[in-house]
Amino acid sequence: MKRVLFVCTGNSCRSPMAEIYFNYKVNKEGIEILADSAGISAYDGTPISTNARKVLENYNIKVPEFYSKSINLTLIKEANYIFTMEQYHRDFLKNNYPSFSEKIYTLNEFCDMSGDIEDPIGFDYNKYEETFKIIRERVDCIIKKLKEK
Repeated sequence: MKRVLFVCTGNSCRSPMAEIYFNYKVNKEGIEILADSAGISAYDGTPISTNARKVLENYNIKVPEFYSKSINLTLIKEANYIFTMEQYHRDFLKNNYPSFSEKIYTLNEFCDMSGDIEDPIGFDYNKYEETFKIIRERVDCIIKKLKEK
């Protein structure tokens, strides 16, 4: 089975929203790809942020039990594609795991967009929803591209 990995900083907001939405969407469409997520500065075992959970639930997406995890070599090796939220995350991974550089992209880069997907941590619910809408668009783009491959 193909695997994708979403990466952000703390693995409590952006990458979990991407992972959960991706798995929801491919499951609904019957596509056999599995998503996971991690953070480059994550503390293992932190639950998904309250606002990230609320946003997903408000889109009728069931949020499974979720705990953050730090990026590691096993996750990098298992993934066919690695998607980061920011250029900094992409560069960090390419510098620390250079032999896997060819499968590391920012979400925006893979979808022919520029810029970063900003971290909503510390902001109100509206910022989380705004961030999720961007992530949802990019995940839909990724799924479309992966189906074509």
